[in-house]
Amino acid sequence: MLLFLLRIRDLEGALQVEKASQAEAVADLEMIKNEFKEVESAYEREKHNAQESFAKLNILEREYFSKNKKLNEEIEEQKKVITDLSKRLQYNEKSCSELQEELVMVRMKKKTL
Repeated sequence: MLLFLLRIRDLEGALQVEKASQAEAVADLEMIKNEFKEVESAYEREKHNAQESFAKLNILEREYFSKNKKLNEEIEEQKKVITDLSKRLQYNEKSCSELQEELVMVRMKKKTL
């Protein structure tokens, strides 16, 4: 009977060790679950931030292309204006030169009279 009681006591001790070990394992598992939730939450935040950044990037790209197109159109318009003004300047310079020549001729005729 004594052996039986000693065996029961040994088994109870082993059971307590197993319970403590199991409690520790459960605590470790809970800690790992919490860490996983934190990592998962951080991942979701980063994913959301990346989506927002991507959406902002798309908006900025559209704005850039729109402004770039508008500026290129303005540049082309300015080129046309410059070309037109250059032609007018050439015409006016030619007219001025012709008028100066005519003036010189008139002055020469006036002197001879």
